[in-house]
Amino acid sequence: SFIKDGRYLGEISKSRWESLLDNYFEKQLQNKQNDTISNPVNADSVILNCIYVNLFTAEDQLSDKKFDIEHLATKERMKRILKVFGDLKLPIACIANLCYLPQDINRGKKEKTIYEATQLTLPIDTIEDKYSFTTASDLEWITREYTASDRDLLTTNYMNFVNKRYREIKKRFLEIF
Repeated sequence: SFIKDGRYLGEISKSRWESLLDNYFEKQLQNKQNDTISNPVNADSVILNCIYVNLFTAEDQLSDKKFDIEHLATKERMKRILKVFGDLKLPIACIANLCYLPQDINRGKKEKTIYEATQLTLPIDTIEDKYSFTTASDLEWITREYTASDRDLLTTNYMNFVNKRYREIKKRFLEIF
C-alpha cells in the first residue's frame, strides 16, 4: 500500500511542515507539569536531530563527545519555582524548552541555566549559536525570586520564553527542509 499510494514519495510543502510543527507544539503546551516532569519523547529527538543536523560537525559526530537533551529552564529549577505556587503547572517538557548540549556542560551546570554556570567548557556565544539559540535575556526571568502573588507573572514569563524559542526552532527547521 505504501508503494501504490505514493503518499510518502511526494515532497511536504512548507505550509504543511508549519502546520505539523504548530500542532505538535500546541499539543505539548497542553501537557503541563509541576512535580513530575516527563523526559523528551522520540518525536522531540527527531525534531531536534533535524535542526542540529547542519550544526554538528563530523568532528562532533565522530568524537567521544556525548550530548544530552537538556531543558533550558531546567527541570529542578522549575520544580523549585513551581513549589511556591502549589498547584500551578507549566509545559516544562515541551520542545521549545529543549536543546542539545555537550554532556560535560549539561552535567557540570546541574540545575543552573547555561548563563549561571561558571565552569563552561565552551564560550557562551558558541553555546548560544550552536546549541541553545538563546541570549541571556531570554532566561533572565528564571533568576527572579517569585512569591505567591507572582503566579501570573511566572506564567507569562515562561510562556513568552517558550513561544519565542519555538519560533526560532521552527524557523531553523523550515530552513533545513
